[in-house]
Amino acid sequence: MLTIRKEQMQVFRQAALRHFENDMTVHLQQFAPKYCEAMGEIELRSLINSGIARASEYGLTGRGPVRFFIEQMFLLGIDFDTDPQLPWAFEILKDSNIQDQMVRSNFLYDRTMDYIDAVGGKDYEYIKEALRKLVFLRFEDLPNAQDDFGYAVLRRLRTIYPQKCDHVGEDALRSLVILGFEQSKKNGLTTYPGISLYIALMFAFGHRFDHDPRIPWAVNLLNNEHLQNPTDRARSLYRGAMEYFREMLADLERGENLCA
Repeated sequence: MLTIRKEQMQVFRQAALRHFENDMTVHLQQFAPKYCEAMGEIELRSLINSGIARASEYGLTGRGPVRFFIEQMFLLGIDFDTDPQLPWAFEILKDSNIQDQMVRSNFLYDRTMDYIDAVGGKDYEYIKEALRKLVFLRFEDLPNAQDDFGYAVLRRLRTIYPQKCDHVGEDALRSLVILGFEQSKKNGLTTYPGISLYIALMFAFGHRFDHDPRIPWAVNLLNNEHLQNPTDRARSLYRGAMEYFREMLADLERGENLCA
């Protein structure tokens, strides 16, 4: 009778994980080529391994469900499962009434498609409309008032991207503003324009964009120790964001997408 030792099983598991990582690397380079090019392969493989570990926390261990979880990290943000804008994602992933991981993934897929349709529009027209408004936004136009600051930020977001604001809902957006007010200061953005910009980028890329490898320009800037002055830091982040949004709009108008 063939006996497989514990050490041999571990070798088999590691080989299977390496094979999956290799397959996912190739798949994601096709699924999200622009993000993958910006990240580089080392960071991409690190993200894949992080996604495997995080998916397992929700009982997703099969090849298909894990692959889909990692795709969601590209579509919705690196920490989509804890984003206050997407409470439905966490609810589905933690729903104890859903025992089968394929069923859980299918529920998440359906809800994600509803979300993308609602906030993207046909041929991503809602996103393009928002970007057209954004590229004309001056740094001086960012909310700067201490009184009713949260209201001013939400009003600006609604002016730029009403479809997403309507779909996400007022309560979730207020939670995002509160979280952004705390996180922005930890990242050296202590002026009101800087805090406003930080919240806007959370709204655009996900609540933990500050460590999202899909957008290394933002991560690198926020980790730049030479940018200590809060105003200089905010203006640099603004310039990086505007350049990125212009490129994104040009890509969308050419029919290209960040994710397939």
